Amino acid sequence: MIDLLGASTESTVRVFICFFLGLALGAACASVLISKVRHPWRLVAGVEFGVAFFCIPIAALPFWTKWVWPALGPEGLVSCLGPLVKTGLSLLLLLPPAFLMGMTLPVIVAAVCVTGAGLQREAVRLYALNTLGGVIGLTVVTGFGIQHLGVPGSMVLLIGVNVLVAIQCYRRSLLEPRRQVEVPASRGGGAAVGESQPFRLAVALAVFSGAGVMAVEVLALHLVNLSLPTSFYPPATVLFCVILLLAVAAWLVPGAIQRLGPAQSLLPPSLAAAGFAVTLMPLILLSFGTARTADLAYSTTFMGFLGKTAGIALISLGPAVVFCGFTFPLAVCLCSGAGMAAGRKLGLLLAVNGIGGVAGAELARLVLVPLLGVHVAIGVVGASYALAAIAAGVWVKRKRLLAYAVPLVGLVATLVLTLRWLTALPLFYWGNAYTVLEVRSGYEGVLTVFEREGFGRGLSFNNQYLLGGSGSADDEQRQSHIPLLLHPSPDRVCYAGLGTGITASGSLKHAAVKSITAVELSGMVVDAAAKHFGDFNGHIDQEANVVIYVEDARTYIAACRDRFDVIVGDLFTPWRPGEAGLASLEYFRASKAALRSGGVFCQWFPMHQLTEYEFGIIQSTFRTVFAHAYAFRNHLKTGNIPMALVGFKDSMLDWETVKWRCTVEREAGRLTDPLRRHVEGVAMLYFGELDGFPPTGPLNTLANLRVELDAGLNLVVGKPGTLYSYASDGNPYADFVKSRRSAWPADRSVPDDYRRFLEVGFLVSRLEVAYDVNHPATAKLEAELRAQFPASVLSDAGADWSLWAGNRATLDCLRPSTPAKTGQR
Repeated sequence: MIDLLGASTESTVRVFICFFLGLALGAACASVLISKVRHPWRLVAGVEFGVAFFCIPIAALPFWTKWVWPALGPEGLVSCLGPLVKTGLSLLLLLPPAFLMGMTLPVIVAAVCVTGAGLQREAVRLYALNTLGGVIGLTVVTGFGIQHLGVPGSMVLLIGVNVLVAIQCYRRSLLEPRRQVEVPASRGGGAAVGESQPFRLAVALAVFSGAGVMAVEVLALHLVNLSLPTSFYPPATVLFCVILLLAVAAWLVPGAIQRLGPAQSLLPPSLAAAGFAVTLMPLILLSFGTARTADLAYSTTFMGFLGKTAGIALISLGPAVVFCGFTFPLAVCLCSGAGMAAGRKLGLLLAVNGIGGVAGAELARLVLVPLLGVHVAIGVVGASYALAAIAAGVWVKRKRLLAYAVPLVGLVATLVLTLRWLTALPLFYWGNAYTVLEVRSGYEGVLTVFEREGFGRGLSFNNQYLLGGSGSADDEQRQSHIPLLLHPSPDRVCYAGLGTGITASGSLKHAAVKSITAVELSGMVVDAAAKHFGDFNGHIDQEANVVIYVEDARTYIAACRDRFDVIVGDLFTPWRPGEAGLASLEYFRASKAALRSGGVFCQWFPMHQLTEYEFGIIQSTFRTVFAHAYAFRNHLKTGNIPMALVGFKDSMLDWETVKWRCTVEREAGRLTDPLRRHVEGVAMLYFGELDGFPPTGPLNTLANLRVELDAGLNLVVGKPGTLYSYASDGNPYADFVKSRRSAWPADRSVPDDYRRFLEVGFLVSRLEVAYDVNHPATAKLEAELRAQFPASVLSDAGADWSLWAGNRATLDCLRPSTPAKTGQR
């Protein structure tokens, strides 16, 4: 669904709400229908067949939804119509199967609960097993299904499971006797569903339990995302632990009642303990030594990582989840009943529990986190549990003051912990070397604007990675210059990603550009770019010809047809959930369709974060869509290695076009980067056509997530992603350049007149390596560079050499009298 709707938080929440709403409505419907059902197992069989049937359209989403966004168009997508269509699709696709899923457990309980204490024993144990089934499903899907079958294949596998369960339930129904229709008790009898005081308390507790547990889960994921590596695996592992502990808690409740007393007496102390344990979560997590350096749980093996992550989750979140998990089973145990009555009551409790879960998750996401930050928000939820403990004691009319001692102590403890310690916990963990300008906590996560001497101003997300910085502004703007110089008339330009806005601001220096569209996933990022980076991005948000949309760039571009001359995909983090979709077959196809005739598509890749295997997949995927893949680097330095793959909609790379575009922009006077003002300089950054990888290898699609899963795996096992494992001079980037160099003599995309300039670019990189290692051949390389460097570039009086694409040392070699730019690296 996220692949269809976009990877924004709003899309995730929309899917979440529709699913839980369906579960709640299904449970409510079951509570009404159960009294009229004569064959409960036959109804379960029908429900399971229905789930399988209604999941088929979801499994087939990639095959029948390609028309949706092109039909709506980009204007419709970013208008009020876009959210309405997304909500409609979510309801249409998710509500029917979720509705039927919500009916399952109440009907099963009605079929198997045969004693008056059925709700206290069988129903609670079935609820625990149902929750445990969630653990098994999560394990199968994340550990096997998505890895080996992809997303649609995993859906098909689980549809098959539904069918098998349905068949078995139908066979069971043939053996069961026909039930008598159960007549609800009259109002006068006082036993009808919803009329007894214990049942009213149970309903209230079910609502609170749903809200509390989901708020804790949302906040726990926010919390661990500040310390655990951001990839597919950590949230799945944490979610596994949370669901497992909820199942354990439910399983323990019947035994606790048998040994310690009735549910009424257990409620206040368990709620108080839940509040205290919830409030302790941030303090326990941050007590781990590496939690504040965002290096938590890294390991040398995948199983070691899973063990560390699970251990951290169980220690820091475990007590809170277990105590919170007691509430709903205790609420169920407040109601007596068997057979149909048990199923009806449980159905109603599950319904209100689901509604409470949606409300709690939304309250935590939209109110508590933005207003208070995740740490204090957790303290507020903890205090809510302590208050609920006192309220529960009052409701059950506990008369002894001693009975309120534990809830009162719990409330005082949560308030002290929150006001004394949680308010002092930072959200930005990178230490005192940074000057923090703003920390903003939102439903997407924690965004921090900071400054550091020698680095400049930067933008970080969840302590995990940078979204850009002023210190590399020249390199970032260069990511715009290259694709814009490859098109003869780049009137309309689109940027997939805004970040600090510095990359997109490079297009402001091109006189040929008439319209700029930037699409950014996070509204917080858009606000930060305007507020803190205007001096570095040319106040791009205030330009009349610039429009910025808060939307998933993949979805927006999929809605476009024949609209842009150039599409530039900014650098992305390959292991961050959803971002490797910018290297997917579907995205490449949509981008090609969104280009006008002669259009240029350019996607930048962080080569220092990719393995050879991952980059091979990306190349195969790219060349499946674009007949030719042209590679450019955006600087000549040997660190941090951005590289672009460039494809044309219906043409090829034309160096005469590049020459003419350089001349036009040079004469217009805005573009002052020395290498971008001359075709010789652009050629120095050219890697050639990547034709050594035929498009017959594995492809990266939204259905298989190959790049994201592999990059995430390499991240968590502590293997830094490098393109190759070279050993010749210890510099992977220089060796990659050498491998490209060997292909240049036969590269037909390079005219003979320009081939030598590729060698000059290579020579700059070699010289920078020589400076780093104090190589004996440094003087010889310097002489070669001065002799071969194009005179037209070196003598350009209009060039700003502070924008030199190499390091300061090579610039001094070429132009020793050039003054250094402030902050020059």
